[in-house]
Amino acid sequence: MKKIIAILLAVMILFSFTSCIHKDNAELIIGGIDRMVNLFSLSQLTSDRSLIGIRYYHDKNRCTGSYSSTCLSESGRDVIFGGGSVKEKTVRLKAKILTESGTALLRVRLGSEVKEYKVDDDGSFEKELDFQGGGNYIMIDYDNFTGTVELTSEYK
Repeated sequence: MKKIIAILLAVMILFSFTSCIHKDNAELIIGGIDRMVNLFSLSQLTSDRSLIGIRYYHDKNRCTGSYSSTCLSESGRDVIFGGGSVKEKTVRLKAKILTESGTALLRVRLGSEVKEYKVDDDGSFEKELDFQGGGNYIMIDYDNFTGTVELTSEYK
């Protein structure tokens, strides 16, 4: 998979050097590269049929939407939103995790860095996330979790 992405990116870069570069061409090339990177990165998201919860997307690139789950002793990981991009994006992440037993941990991968977030005492969480170029993903890790999760991601 990484080889295919590298080859496609190399072809796009070579194409950009051989074409007459001005602002419109550069934006067109960057947009094309961004769409290709995003398309390949979508394979990292948990498929709809494998999700513990239910997800609805608000955009084509799969960074924003809503997710909810009602769990009874669930374990596993849902990679809910995100993808790869060469463009920067800012999203506002809101979550409400009500735990009866076990844990549901909110995780965010920003490139190669993974951050884990805890919810407030009332189960709520809200944060702005700066998605730089690369792979950025919002996940929930369940460990014998019984309870509910409500999550939204939207552009700022």
